[in-house]
Amino acid sequence: MIETRTVGEQLIQLCQEQLVAGRWGVGDRFPSERDLADTHGISRATANKVVAKLVSEGWLEIRRGLGTFVAVRPGFSAALHELESFTDFAAQLGQECHTQVLRFEPELTGLSTIRRELKLAEGEHLIAFERVRSLAGSAVIYEQRWVPERLFEGLNSQVLSGSFYRLCREQYGICIERESHRVMAVEAPAVSGFAAAMPALCLDGVGLAAGDLPIWKQRVYYRADAFYLQQDSNGIGGRSRFRFQLQEGFLEQLNP
Repeated sequence: MIETRTVGEQLIQLCQEQLVAGRWGVGDRFPSERDLADTHGISRATANKVVAKLVSEGWLEIRRGLGTFVAVRPGFSAALHELESFTDFAAQLGQECHTQVLRFEPELTGLSTIRRELKLAEGEHLIAFERVRSLAGSAVIYEQRWVPERLFEGLNSQVLSGSFYRLCREQYGICIERESHRVMAVEAPAVSGFAAAMPALCLDGVGLAAGDLPIWKQRVYYRADAFYLQQDSNGIGGRSRFRFQLQEGFLEQLNP
């Protein structure tokens, strides 16, 4: 795919990915604008825009007279990175993972509520798919997702076996800048592969690219006996960070 983003936009994405991967931890000093410019062969002006963007999104914080440091990221996007790439998440646990595509349906019409959330024009088509993600042969995540067909030309079920976030970046050049979700306690759908009447934590919302362009609508169900939602606060009145954690002892139940 032809790269149409500016050098600055590409570097912002690279820095975000490196921050999430832990190249710099919370509280670490981030490279200066001069260091970024020298390392990546860009102008100081471009480096300044990159740092300013990362600061405005809460990835970095400026400490006057000291420099730029990695901030505690609020919200779900960074906190859930380890689940965004399910393959990487499972590998870190030393477990096998599997993705089963239950449904892939292009050129959908109707679904007026979802179309409004994705801001689709009349006549635009949707693509819908459903997947089950498994750890050690046991279904733990069930995912429903709807995307605009115009943004995902050529999408098919064969390429949906891995991280959809990574597919967006690498095949379609789409970088998710933020996500807006609500979390609800629900009964998992029967098709999820979970046990009958299994309670689940449902993450329901949209992913947005630059300019608040809706990229997907998703409902992701996490088995309640496998995951719990943890909240960390940065001091009284500080920013909160939410993240899904694997229940202690869950893997031992799968591998007695």
